[in-house]
Amino acid sequence: MDFGFLVKRVSAILRRPREEWEIIKKEKTTIENLFARYAVILAAIPAAAQFVGFAIFGRPTLEGYVPVSAAENARWTIVSYALSLASVYLLAYFIDSLAPYFKAKKDLLAVMKVVVYSHTASWAASVFLVFPPLFLAAGLLSLYSLFLLYTGMKSLLGVPARRMTGYFAAAILASIVISLGGLLVGGVLLGSAA
Repeated sequence: MDFGFLVKRVSAILRRPREEWEIIKKEKTTIENLFARYAVILAAIPAAAQFVGFAIFGRPTLEGYVPVSAAENARWTIVSYALSLASVYLLAYFIDSLAPYFKAKKDLLAVMKVVVYSHTASWAASVFLVFPPLFLAAGLLSLYSLFLLYTGMKSLLGVPARRMTGYFAAAILASIVISLGGLLVGGVLLGSAA
């Protein structure tokens, strides 16, 4: 595990994304490497923060916070972590499958780079999930991931300028649908495990 690479990439993609996308575009890597060296590690931030937050405050509901057992907390953490990684892959696959409709190049590896690295802001901001009053801050800071997604798509996918808005909107819609599907799957898995 190369933490030097990880820290450098997180800092660069958050501080100077346009320049970093150009570096990322030229990097030789694999989908497995993107997950092993980056996504698997950063996706653990929200899972760990959620675990700590649930342990201290309980699970948030509409009525307040409900205490959770250590076993239930572990189930929530494992399921949310797995679904987070699965959603990254599904979103990349969906964006890649739409490429021909928007006259972009079909390249799953390039799309995977965009999706994985654009999640950096939301993964990093999720550290605030430890403390429930800061959930809103985590959500607002996560919006920067949309900017990263847009600039990454524009830089790495060869999308014609007149098609970029539609392609980006389709990617956001896909992300919303995948997130809602993840909530449904998580609810089913956790409901049956309780």
